Amino acid sequence: NEVFRKELKTFDIGKDLIETGDGESKKCKIMLSVDLDFGEPGGQEVGLTEAGLFNSEDKETAIMYNRVVFPVITKSDKFKLTLVWEILF
Repeated sequence: NEVFRKELKTFDIGKDLIETGDGESKKCKIMLSVDLDFGEPGGQEVGLTEAGLFNSEDKETAIMYNRVVFPVITKSDKFKLTLVWEILF
């Protein structure tokens, strides 16, 4: 079950997209992140075991780009949790 969906932190392709290597080993890298802030998820603790990266907020049309699973993190309003994706292409 989806607990909540948040928009990524703002990024600037011109500044945040980094080229690495050269020739055939040339790649691009970008770091994307989202904060699950203090006060979230709204007064009740929630056990998180996965996170996904989608191309849209619309649950009907969104396509999942990436998914990660991890041991339970009990998210409460007492701490801020930042999820980071490093994408190489």
